Amino acid sequence: MLASRARAVVNFRLYPGDDIAAVLSHVRRIVDDPTLEIRVIGDRAEASPISSTDSRAWAVLGRTIRQIFPEALVAPYLGYGSDAEHFTALSPNVYRFLPVVVRPEDLDRVHGTNERIAVEAYLRAVRFYVQFIQNTAG
Repeated sequence: MLASRARAVVNFRLYPGDDIAAVLSHVRRIVDDPTLEIRVIGDRAEASPISSTDSRAWAVLGRTIRQIFPEALVAPYLGYGSDAEHFTALSPNVYRFLPVVVRPEDLDRVHGTNERIAVEAYLRAVRFYVQFIQNTAG
């Protein structure tokens, strides 16, 4: 026997410049069935704005990264799945950054069983935050 009803829930991630209305329009165009109900569930935020790389905040972040992680290349990237949307009302400069070096053996544990980082990685993160606070004061 075939089911008389079906339901699907899809979790979309918005890219900078996208908006919820455009995603809904795209889905309606792809599904191409006006008899189906397509709607947003719950409170959903629009895509977070792009934070400037020409700001004092970016400069201090980059300087601190280079001080604590001299082997790192400082460059903007597209981050997702963060709580940035909750902070954009406080500042135009919301950077999604975690000062932790993750080893290959750590990757399978991210958000999983026995999630952890190496003690040295933790200590380096603490040094980063101390240096970052000192750099913002100057």
